Amino acid sequence: AAKSSETNASSSASSAASSATAAGNSAKAAKTSETNAKSSETAAGQSASAAAGSKTAAALSASAASTSAGQASASATAAGKSAESAASSASTATTKAGKATEQATAAARSASAAKTSETNAKTSADNAASSKAAAASSASSAASSASSASASKDEAT
Repeated sequence: AAKSSETNASSSASSAASSATAAGNSAKAAKTSETNAKSSETAAGQSASAAAGSKTAAALSASAASTSAGQASASATAAGKSAESAASSASTATTKAGKATEQATAAARSASAAKTSETNAKTSADNAASSKAAAASSASSAASSASSASASKDEAT
């Protein structure tokens, strides 16, 4: 019986050591997940900032396009009123209309960039949430392993 008890005590001590190792590994995994969560949160913030900047650029480009379109219209009217300066005004109108088109295209690109940045921000936020969940799960595993290690030590004693 004494021999059997010694064997059981040795087995329990071994289990306690294994549980302690598992607890350490789970704690490390929890720390890594927390770091990943922080990195994802930072990326989410940067993407959100980029989205805001792109939205502002899109609004400015749209405004400039509207102004240029108005100028093109005014130039075309002046061309109709003055036969002498018609050629010059028409040329100016064409140039400004071309600029208006370019600025409208730039506005569309900026709006697209804003949408992409918003999508990136959402993805980064989702990644941050996933990493937080993984950190919580790893922390829970670490606590469970630590509890098992404690129980195994008690059995060994």
